[in-house]
Amino acid sequence: MNTPPKRLCGAKNRLGEPCKVRPMKGRERCRLHGGKTPKGKTGGAANGNHKHGLYSAHLSDEERAAWDSLPLGGVDDELRMCRVLLSRALALEAEIAIDPNNVTYLAGFELAEIRRSLDGGRMSADTTSRRPDVMARINTLLGRIGSLEKLRADLIAGTDGDTGLDQARRIKNALDAIEDAVIDQGEPETGREESQ
Repeated sequence: MNTPPKRLCGAKNRLGEPCKVRPMKGRERCRLHGGKTPKGKTGGAANGNHKHGLYSAHLSDEERAAWDSLPLGGVDDELRMCRVLLSRALALEAEIAIDPNNVTYLAGFELAEIRRSLDGGRMSADTTSRRPDVMARINTLLGRIGSLEKLRADLIAGTDGDTGLDQARRIKNALDAIEDAVIDQGEPETGREESQ
């Protein structure tokens, strides 16, 4: 009776030898050497794991055109925007507070759901509106403003004497010192070879 040869993963291990583990079912490699990596429909753009895929899928044409030209790194601009959004949320909260339990006073209501149904051969639609959780928005914005204010204060404090440039110089000097130490350790060996 002739048995088929046992399939092996075959990937090189750390010793340079071929892996002796059986590959995963329907795969060429074992689970340790890439057998669990998804293939086919879930690869590339299909799994959303590509450059700008998460954001660009939801941008309008105008936003997509402006994407690369948007300024980055402006903590002050971000703070201003958060304060504008906070002002809007507080205004909405005040408007809702005028008469919050009156169903005819529609301040702050947003369309939440549309249900379509077939009733006696006739299509009907029911809509559900709700008021947003404005306090959650306000709390989120206050937390964001607090973290931005702290970041801004840290950035300002960092410029008084110890800038990022100073830190970069210290790192470069430390690397140069390590390189010099390595070269110095190498010199005696070359010196011995020359004296022999």
